[in-house]
Amino acid sequence: MGAAICSSLLFAGQVFADPKIHEVQPWPIDEPTQLIVWGTDFGTVDADLNTPMFHFGTSTDGLDVVADQSLCPTPLGAVAPPLTTDGMDCVVLDLPIADNGEPNVPAGDYLLSIWVESELQCASKPSSLTFLYEPADCSGTNGQAGSSCSGDMTGSAGPAALVAQGHNNADWVVTSSPVANGVEVVFTGAGSKSKWPNELALTMDDGVLDQSIQLHTSCSQPLVIDDVYGSMTLVDMSEASLTTSMMHDLYDLTLGAVGPEGPQGKIGDPGAPGPQGVQGKLGDTGAQGVQGKLGDTGAQGVQGKLGDTG
Repeated sequence: MGAAICSSLLFAGQVFADPKIHEVQPWPIDEPTQLIVWGTDFGTVDADLNTPMFHFGTSTDGLDVVADQSLCPTPLGAVAPPLTTDGMDCVVLDLPIADNGEPNVPAGDYLLSIWVESELQCASKPSSLTFLYEPADCSGTNGQAGSSCSGDMTGSAGPAALVAQGHNNADWVVTSSPVANGVEVVFTGAGSKSKWPNELALTMDDGVLDQSIQLHTSCSQPLVIDDVYGSMTLVDMSEASLTTSMMHDLYDLTLGAVGPEGPQGKIGDPGAPGPQGVQGKLGDTGAQGVQGKLGDTGAQGVQGKLGDTG
């Protein structure tokens, strides 16, 4: 087992996807003291804070996150999980201390649950949106339904000119254009009535590289702080009602139900012979055989001696 120590562990996942536990492996196999948990959308797990997001059985206390996460993503010396865990989130947890004080729990069936609090998202239309510009490709784009990203600004050497278009018969006012790497840009509705555009179609162009993004801004689709759209990261929503929600998943976990197969035992002594079986019924008499051929007549014997005359 490796000795890498991690004080903080980040498990990436799309904000709006429900967390799922796909596979759990007790470790070690014999009298486990830890759980190796694979799944998707675990959110952020911090070993220092021991975030109470994984619950074991009926306990209301969260399982402790182990500082040494070297069993992830591949458990060294353990049997590989019966499914492909490539690309999944992984975390190592300490099992509770048993009633007898030993660092293991009795064999049996248990319920493991995960609870993840969603990030801050808008519940009402904001008065402005603030984005941080950091040149990037589209690989980190948030999965908001209807959003899009095309182009690659990675390696952009100069400020990018911004062209923002709105919908709902409203336009955008941009605080700064062109914008340099690491600078925040504020988008507000244009006009005297500041009507709110329900979508943002934004083009970034530094004269060599360009990128276009499009997203909903009416909160009919989730808008979440720290969402990434290409080179733009949403960092603030003024005067918007921000909410969070709890998402969870359950997993049936069996500990110690099937142990390793033991060696073949010694063959036992042969048993006593069983009783004689019942005599079977006699079969029918067969048909008379064919008469054999008569043999040849033998030679006449020698005449016997005559007896005395009476």
